[in-house]
Amino acid sequence: MKLADIKDMEFWTRELKLPLFRMTDKNHKLFSQGMLVFYRRNVIHLYASSERRKKLSKEGYDFFKHEQNVIAYEKQSTDTLEKMDQLVDYFGGKKVKDISNDGIRFFYSEFIKILNLYSHIYAKTEPFRMEKFEQESGKYKDTIEKLSNIRFELRKEGEAVFYNFIGILIKEIGKRFDVKVTELYFYTYGEMILLLAENKKVRGDIIDRRKKGYILLIDSQKQTIVTGKGFINIFRKFKNHENNENKKLKGSIAVKGIARGKVRLIIHNRKDVSKKVLCFQKGEILVTEMTRPGTIMACNKAAAIITDEGGITCHAAIVARELGIPCIIGTKIATQVLHDGDLVEVDANEGIIRILK
Repeated sequence: MKLADIKDMEFWTRELKLPLFRMTDKNHKLFSQGMLVFYRRNVIHLYASSERRKKLSKEGYDFFKHEQNVIAYEKQSTDTLEKMDQLVDYFGGKKVKDISNDGIRFFYSEFIKILNLYSHIYAKTEPFRMEKFEQESGKYKDTIEKLSNIRFELRKEGEAVFYNFIGILIKEIGKRFDVKVTELYFYTYGEMILLLAENKKVRGDIIDRRKKGYILLIDSQKQTIVTGKGFINIFRKFKNHENNENKKLKGSIAVKGIARGKVRLIIHNRKDVSKKVLCFQKGEILVTEMTRPGTIMACNKAAAIITDEGGITCHAAIVARELGIPCIIGTKIATQVLHDGDLVEVDANEGIIRILK
């Protein structure tokens, strides 16, 4: 794999605790052709090819510009959350230790299917799909507002189900097959199937290399995982290329306005995230990868919000509109460039962040 093969990849989002077995399921519509995944220090960095981005943008616009499709999407979202709840209720109503190995395999298979359905529904309002609406935000204001609320509900309910259920299920699988839970998160989809069906484990040295960092490149039906020195070399070259492309700190405008204040970083993969939220001071500028329900307290005190990720239907955009504070989203690198205590001006009329001191 060469840098030339992946340099047209554009930043999409970051996620925490996303198992490799979920991303390598070939039935997963989100993790399909034109995707690049970097795993490093407990964080998943997702990128998509420019070709895929254009395709998704067109698909999103063609679909959601029709009111009947928005109504149908709302029903799909509700139905998906109900299916997730039903599985959790059914599973939760049984003593895990009393479920047979066949039953555990069944629950794993059903959970992956529902997760794939959930991801497919949730991804329909990803920033790439909503780009054309951003250009015509006045014309589709009600549509954007409705889709934002649906997306928020999906994220809030879906995350709760995902993290709670997968924690219980993976812990039980690890106990039965004598594999550490921390190792199971680095099994591919195929390797998990072999473990459940034949008790076939992945070698420890392979798992250790993946834990230190990996690249997952998904191109057509082919999936390539790179670890070790190959990962380090490609990661460094790619990040250098990305940083050279993003010299100016700017992003998309979620809510217009201008604010000045000191930066307070809230990074969700760090252990001190709860402490950071509690220590947030009124009038500070919230800088984060993406706001989440757990950061609402900080949002309420913020003079403005800046995020690495997101589009017009993202959580930060919804919260900022409700609070009436300036918000710039999709900067890609704000959390890397800005530091606690930096004095900045957030010009959300132009989508630019200026470091004053």
